[in-house]
Amino acid sequence: MLLAVFSDVHANMPALEAVLADIKKYKPDLICCLGDLVNQNVWSREVITMVRAANIPTVMGNHDQGIGAGNTNFRFSYSTREEKAWGKEAIAYTMAQVSTKDRAFLSNLPSNIRFSFSSADGLLDLLMVHGSPQSINQYVYHFTKADELRSMITQAHTHILLMGHTHHPYHQVIPAEEAGRKTFLHAVNAGSVGCPKDGDWYACYVLIEWDSNRHVLTDPEAVKVTIHRVEYDIDTVVHAIQRSPLPLFYAGRLIKY
Repeated sequence: MLLAVFSDVHANMPALEAVLADIKKYKPDLICCLGDLVNQNVWSREVITMVRAANIPTVMGNHDQGIGAGNTNFRFSYSTREEKAWGKEAIAYTMAQVSTKDRAFLSNLPSNIRFSFSSADGLLDLLMVHGSPQSINQYVYHFTKADELRSMITQAHTHILLMGHTHHPYHQVIPAEEAGRKTFLHAVNAGSVGCPKDGDWYACYVLIEWDSNRHVLTDPEAVKVTIHRVEYDIDTVVHAIQRSPLPLFYAGRLIKY
């Protein structure tokens, strides 16, 4: 089984086009998205159209939730008063760009998607969320302790937890116990297509691969997670933001690394 997962596009259509083109080279069995299709760039409508046309299973991100609800002041990451003000300007711009049908699509996205796959040692459960199983707004970072991740994944009754929201890709394998046997859980963050925050401006997605004939639950190496980085035409994106009413902050943060 080969699964391609991306997240946090944030209306960056050139980055999404490059990622989807790269994914196609690997011919995955399934492509999924962990949310935040819109806001903070100029192609919110186009990204929605692209994802819908490709029938990509997508969970709701906090920006999808806010824009879908018509909320002009929803919660997201900012560290200064200026960033908060710029965030409100970005929301207002995005609201003016998307249609009623676009907002209806966003507001009807599910909070999570669960898949189950057969393996040699039982059903492998996979859960897709944006922030965490508990909250669309929770940040589960790459430095989150293994005990906390184990508790979170176990309480969600899954084996592989797929997350976005932090814009920082990672894969952690966590030993656990299930039905009296030692098993291994996986916490996977798909990073960000539209605005990575891990020091690399290239668009990001992950490939997850396993062989259903192997003991996927009890072999820590049976699930392979690969983080992929994809170059795209960032100059076009920066110039598009510069020509739009969006604050220049959203262009600068794409290239500051």
